[in-house]
Amino acid sequence: MKAKNHSQKFKRWQAKVCQQTHFLSSLTEQQIIPFFENIGFQRVDICLNDSERPVAMDSIELERITNDQVDSVDVSFAKYGEPKFQIGFSRREISKPYKFIRSGCLVKKPSQYYFFWGKPWWCPLGFWSESNSKKTIDEIMSLLPQILEFLESGARGKNISKEV
Repeated sequence: MKAKNHSQKFKRWQAKVCQQTHFLSSLTEQQIIPFFENIGFQRVDICLNDSERPVAMDSIELERITNDQVDSVDVSFAKYGEPKFQIGFSRREISKPYKFIRSGCLVKKPSQYYFFWGKPWWCPLGFWSESNSKKTIDEIMSLLPQILEFLESGARGKNISKEV
């Protein structure tokens, strides 16, 4: 299901968050999301075409169906509208119970299980600038091919999380 309703919910969420988060989430929509859409992923309103799995308003979920599998990429912004987010991804079986084939998160170091990209916890919000957001997105853009490699082959690049 294409994400018409969810896009509206996401826009409403963006209107309620601080300027720094709005800017970072807009950059995410302008750069990260099109990277995946250009290779066959689509934004969805519900995960795995399952009405019991709606996408949260502060997240963007993309899916691509290949044979009997679904590749998913989830961009989830932090609680309370902070200017930071995680990127998770998986390959699952297309039918219930949607068994995981592989999954991971985009991380800064290979020893991590997850990572929030964006404003560090110790940085006051007022010091998080648009140039900080741009640098964050530029760094992530250079790492996105690792996600594709992992989904296709299971090879863990240095920015793919440790196996759980």
